[in-house]
Amino acid sequence: MSSTISIEVSPKEAHLHLIQRQREEEAKAYARKKARERQQQLASMGMYGDLDGSRKEVQSQLDKAIEGFEKFLEGKYHSLSKTAKLLPILKTIPKKDREALISDALDVMLNSVDNVSLTGVVHRLGDLVEVSVNFIREREANSKLTSKLKRALEQQSSAAGRMRAIQYSLRVNHQTWEEWSPDVKVVLGQIILHVLMESTDLFETETREVNASSYF
Repeated sequence: MSSTISIEVSPKEAHLHLIQRQREEEAKAYARKKARERQQQLASMGMYGDLDGSRKEVQSQLDKAIEGFEKFLEGKYHSLSKTAKLLPILKTIPKKDREALISDALDVMLNSVDNVSLTGVVHRLGDLVEVSVNFIREREANSKLTSKLKRALEQQSSAAGRMRAIQYSLRVNHQTWEEWSPDVKVVLGQIILHVLMESTDLFETETREVNASSYF
């Protein structure tokens, strides 16, 4: 026997919900349009073939991004700024791992065409830094676990896949860390976003009527 649950909403609430749904659909349509334009641009540049064009473009721009990140780490910042306070976290990452972090960060951004607002991209980048740093710490403390995890990571082709593999492996092996505060992850995500925007030619910003910025 089934039962029906009725939820009453005011006309105003229903109208606001409808407007929000319309905005979401418009945002998705806009993202798809920009993605198609990007693919056409890649094709005209001879960078879109049997391999994913965005991956080819990452490879062509990766050196620029890594160089930009290194310059940022060497910069001088006001001692009371959030950047100066959190920079030591990024500096503790070994150079080879910094290169992997930036490569994955580019992958995150190039695969974030559905994020018309910057907020989602910044949070993804902050999560990426958190997972990367704590994976490095765990690698130094547990070589056996790291060896197994390395094989699992080699089977993943995206930054999101590698993040999930790390989180799953640590969870099933009862290894975890205290989650970083949202403020810390947001600042770190903003730093990575700034570096990639300034050091590569992959993205452009557009200000739209919803007062949000979008990178494609």
